[in-house]
Amino acid sequence: LGSEHTGEPVDVPIIQTDLVIKPVRVGDGADIGVNAVLLPGVTIGAGAIIGAGAVVPRDTQVPPNAIYAGVPAKLLRYRGG
Repeated sequence: LGSEHTGEPVDVPIIQTDLVIKPVRVGDGADIGVNAVLLPGVTIGAGAIIGAGAVVPRDTQVPPNAIYAGVPAKLLRYRGG
């Protein structure tokens, strides 16, 4: 599961604010690089690659065999092509 604090209301310490919790799904054979961050609601397709240090924004749907990298993570290309 991925989670993050809503940060609202702003007059309350962040530790006391509500959490947004959504599943993070990783498909078969996907490769997640070291120190990559997958925010709540991310789905990584089968065989996809997430580059080291990438930050995948919330609710991103990474297609199968896609290669994503960067901050924020973006599609670079597809494997095998």
